[in-house]
Amino acid sequence: MILANEFLKGTVEIRKQDIPKGVPSPWGVGEDRHDNDWASYEELPVKGWGSSRATTSRGEYEDPWRFETLDGRLYSVPHDRIERDPKHPRQRHYFVSFPPAPAVLMIPLALIQGFHVNDVKFTLFFAAFNVALCFILLRRLARLGVTERSFRDNVLLSFAMGFATVNLWCSVLGQVWFTALVLGLTGGLLFILACTDLRRPWLAGLVLAFCIAIRPQLGAAGLLFRGAALLPGGKAAPGGVGRAIRDLAIFAAPVVVVALLLFWYNDVRFGNRSSSATSTAVREVRPDS
Repeated sequence: MILANEFLKGTVEIRKQDIPKGVPSPWGVGEDRHDNDWASYEELPVKGWGSSRATTSRGEYEDPWRFETLDGRLYSVPHDRIERDPKHPRQRHYFVSFPPAPAVLMIPLALIQGFHVNDVKFTLFFAAFNVALCFILLRRLARLGVTERSFRDNVLLSFAMGFATVNLWCSVLGQVWFTALVLGLTGGLLFILACTDLRRPWLAGLVLAFCIAIRPQLGAAGLLFRGAALLPGGKAAPGGVGRAIRDLAIFAAPVVVVALLLFWYNDVRFGNRSSSATSTAVREVRPDS
């Protein structure tokens, strides 16, 4: 919900000035403070070095402090080398650590309700939708002759999926992690349904891209489409290898586009940069040092 509102403000960062009082965030105080699942780095001003994006990496002793830059280099920075100038303050930047698909889906609600979007209701909607999707998928498989279950069996299995699995438990919590799990199930069911009809490979690819933008590991489901395209029904594709390769290319196109967008999103948040040079006040720590 917070990320959806930040998208509307044209940023991917969770900024202190954007968060109203009463909204749990990394910038909150007391009950408003929420420290779960944020990614962050510091803008660390060092005398004679300028400013560098880094994360704190403290060892057993706090002196000297160690800082790891976003390009993976580890430095030991003495306390007296950290700038105290108000013009160059030491700042921490916060981001939602997970992929952005759930936040993108929340944008229409954020346009209307702002920071008052109820993520539990949002998640419950998709949890209920999952029950309907499961039934549609089971009926589709029955019509294709993949299963021989009756209408009653499919109804019972669908309700069992909805109310006897973590689909229900995750939906009533309605937080970042659990909302993504419910949406991941929605995407997974839609993807399997799309794979039962190879006439629209672009649709299967689009759904898989949506799944990857929820959790990247869901991309492994793409093996299902590859198997269905190359060996439909366990036999060689009727249109030959050429048609199967064409379908796979069409299927892969939206996946590649979304993957590139995710790479760009990650670069906008964190990049891979630090100061190009260090002064004698900052010692680089190497594995053999």
